[in-house]
Amino acid sequence: MPDETASTNVPDRDVALSKMSNSGQSSPSEPTLQASEGSHAIQILMRATEPVSTGQLANRLVALECKVCPGVGRPPHLHREEDEMFYVLEGQLTYLLNDQIGIANPGASFYVPPRTIHAWRNDGSSDARVLVITRNEKIERFFESWSIDLSRGVSDTASIQRLCQEHDTELFAETSEFAKPAKKLGTQDETVPTPAAAFLRPVSKQKSPPLQVFGIQIEILLSGDETSDTHCVYQLEIPPQAGLPLYLNKRALESLYITSGQFELMIHGRKHRLQAGDFVSIPPGVEHGLRNIGETTGYVFGQSVPAGNEKFFQLIDRLSREGQLSQSALAKAFRDHGIEPA
Repeated sequence: MPDETASTNVPDRDVALSKMSNSGQSSPSEPTLQASEGSHAIQILMRATEPVSTGQLANRLVALECKVCPGVGRPPHLHREEDEMFYVLEGQLTYLLNDQIGIANPGASFYVPPRTIHAWRNDGSSDARVLVITRNEKIERFFESWSIDLSRGVSDTASIQRLCQEHDTELFAETSEFAKPAKKLGTQDETVPTPAAAFLRPVSKQKSPPLQVFGIQIEILLSGDETSDTHCVYQLEIPPQAGLPLYLNKRALESLYITSGQFELMIHGRKHRLQAGDFVSIPPGVEHGLRNIGETTGYVFGQSVPAGNEKFFQLIDRLSREGQLSQSALAKAFRDHGIEPA
């Protein structure tokens, strides 16, 4: 069995694997998009849009790793159809979620449903890195187009409004304190839509104790109950030599983003080394496994589209705690959740 370092030229069907070097530059086939040469930039360091064969919205995935320079952010706005999940990797962000204002530190995440007014800005003195997850490539094009306009020195209100209109986004007036906006930018009679169920999940305030599954700890950051089962997001805490055994998911597209540590990814018998900043998107029906090959505990940010993985994790945790995780119970859990062990 060959042992090779991961590259973006993965021969397996529809698997997207993006590698980031320690300098923050992407591989040649995933070029870095830099908004400007100066410090007033949002840099899209990695992106992946992976539609599966159905081409349906529920089966699409966009992941953006953004470097946000001090003083840079996005003014209050909403997306009419797209939701977003933000996960702070480094630094901190000041955020607005409807009428809630606060600080998101490393490890914190916040979820923004469609038609939710939100804003974010780096008020710190150093760069921030943020992982943005959504299910529609409109968000990717929105980030890209706004960054290109900034690099060209285009920042006037009319240009920003045009850009927002092209990407089904509504822009609101900004204040220095991110106060809740009352009217859309450039309008006099339209009011703010009904607030949606946006929320911040600080790293120190988990909803419940971590799940114990196959020797790893799992924190559910976003469940299918909160997204109408369109997708779920979770964090894996994996000790050395532990990980996810070989399996395939018949129903869901899965993504894995390495937050920290050294890992070995197995896809159809091929080994790929992963480290912090690497990202892989795996369509349904592709056999894969993940193992921590480092000497310290590693962390992985995972997602399934549609949701379902979190319910499998919760079931295995419960059966384990109750002493009922027999071979027959485990086999039934796999079948009921569309998972096939290798």
